[in-house]
Amino acid sequence: MPSAIRHFIIAFIIAVLIFSIAGAVMLGWFGKAVRENEKGRVEDNTGVDFDSDDDEDADANTHRPTLRGQSFSMLLILNDYQPDRYEYGIPDHYDGIFTERLKQAVSLVYLRFSREAATLYTSVIPAQTLINAHGVSMTAAEAYHYFGAEHLCDRISSLLGTRINYYCDATYDQFVSLIDGPAMNGVNFTVPEQLQVSLRSGTKLTLEQGTQFMDGERLLALLSAGNEGGYAWYRQVQASLAHKLLEKLTTLEHKRNPKAFYQTVLSKLATNLSEELVAAGADMMFAYFDLKQEELIFPGEYDKAGNYLPDRAQIAELYRTGAVLE
Repeated sequence: MPSAIRHFIIAFIIAVLIFSIAGAVMLGWFGKAVRENEKGRVEDNTGVDFDSDDDEDADANTHRPTLRGQSFSMLLILNDYQPDRYEYGIPDHYDGIFTERLKQAVSLVYLRFSREAATLYTSVIPAQTLINAHGVSMTAAEAYHYFGAEHLCDRISSLLGTRINYYCDATYDQFVSLIDGPAMNGVNFTVPEQLQVSLRSGTKLTLEQGTQFMDGERLLALLSAGNEGGYAWYRQVQASLAHKLLEKLTTLEHKRNPKAFYQTVLSKLATNLSEELVAAGADMMFAYFDLKQEELIFPGEYDKAGNYLPDRAQIAELYRTGAVLE
């Protein structure tokens, strides 16, 4: 056999062996990558990492339904906005002035829908919590007034050490309309103790202790009532109300038609949730009744001026490094 042909055959055999080995290696690598990807994490277009739908711990999941969708967190904001008031004017004498109403956040509730732990975590954050906003120490209520809901979410995210993805922001009027509207039609709410409250109309009334049907104005009066119980009392009332809202709003009917839910509820509020996001995240967003409930107490204390001083070391332990929140 001529040497040229012999060399060609040898080279051809070596090339086949090399490509066969390389192909086997690449197939093995590709299969491993696919398996790891199926078990790993996926990332949605919000830039937040969420777990895939595969169960990570079969034993831990035997006692609960399989949850789909993406974990996310949200800040519920109630603000005291009212239109500027025209006053002191006397017809045919002088025009008077407009009194600007200071718009501040009066209620802040942090929600974390965790698919990984099959739990909804709730944390009431006092509106008088001192935070850092653009290098200035101010309360969360003031930061909302000067910089808005987006910046407030950023500042509280920094304090908690976990990202807040979304917010829903309601004025007093929007809150009352939501409670009294067709999506809720009022709520049965447990008043922790007998209270004297004032409605916005000026009417004074007594709220008896115990569970009772309440409309939006009465709930608003309850939220605005002063109490010597401090953070513990406000935490109890606001956390209970947040759960009542979720019970009423995350029904199967709303889950089946997220577009209608967005149009009738969320579109009436200030929010960074879109109709598309609600539809895409309906599985987890409406999973309230499939989740365990756990409240995270926001560590800190009030000073003599009425500001809430957050305990940053405890917050870091609870929110940032705990097994619950990222």
